[in-house]
Amino acid sequence: MRKRMRVLIGAVCVAGMSVAVMAGGRGGRTGKSDAVNFHLASSSPQAGFRQITTSDGHRVYVSPRATWTSLDVLSVDSTPGRSGETLSVRLSGSATSRLTDQVRRVSDTKVAIYSGNSMIALADVNQDGSLRVSGISADRSQQIRQVVESTPAIPAGPLVTVVPAGQVNGRYLVDVYLEGVEALRAYQFHLTAGGGDSGSLDLKDVTIDETRQDFAFHGSQTISANNALLGQLAAVRFDGPVPAVDAKYIGTYTFVPSRDAEGLFRVNVEPGEESVVVGARNNELPFNVGADARVFVGSSKSRRDDK
Repeated sequence: MRKRMRVLIGAVCVAGMSVAVMAGGRGGRTGKSDAVNFHLASSSPQAGFRQITTSDGHRVYVSPRATWTSLDVLSVDSTPGRSGETLSVRLSGSATSRLTDQVRRVSDTKVAIYSGNSMIALADVNQDGSLRVSGISADRSQQIRQVVESTPAIPAGPLVTVVPAGQVNGRYLVDVYLEGVEALRAYQFHLTAGGGDSGSLDLKDVTIDETRQDFAFHGSQTISANNALLGQLAAVRFDGPVPAVDAKYIGTYTFVPSRDAEGLFRVNVEPGEESVVVGARNNELPFNVGADARVFVGSSKSRRDDK
């Protein structure tokens, strides 16, 4: 079902008397540096886990699917010691709950931290649900912190950014912008939300306000397809591409917190099959993803603690 909107984009491009390649080859795209993911791991064999040999020659067994992402990280701190630094990663409340549930199921529970396809650290799990990487050098600690906190500079090229746009009747709005595209014909994006000390931030609606002056296709004949169930929005311009060198509005996501939601939530575009930027020749363009949109839910105390 998630590919239906991509098929729509391709069909519209064909209707516009252009060659559609949307259903064919893949274009490259880049997230915030390399995507950071956290996988459940164990020092003993587990059903469905794959065996990995670490850089120091130890065997570890890692779940093939990521359980947490950088959206679930609240803080990363380092503490010096006699045998090297200890790096502590504090996860959101919801992520900690998922980890606690996993700890009960898997013996010798650890967490493998991945940047892209490479494991950069193997962390132990503290009793409070935080993660601990011990006995590493100060330089290595700094390297891991930079990757996990996703702080590297965004490279040049098309850039997608998500920005909190206020709260209306208990609903939290997040606007999406696109810039750095010399010729924009179509786009499709999928957003995800994570984090929080408890509860969840749930997607309620996906809209495109075509009346906005800063809308990428303002004043043009446009077909849009928004699907809150899939968490996607898409738009295609009939009359060929337009420049989007400066930041242009491309859509709004509306989130509703669950009744028990509290704390800092993070929202961002999910690079992958569900997100695409289309250029003048109906070719998919590589793009970069900016910083997470930070949404605070709950008391003022939660806001202070999560800053």
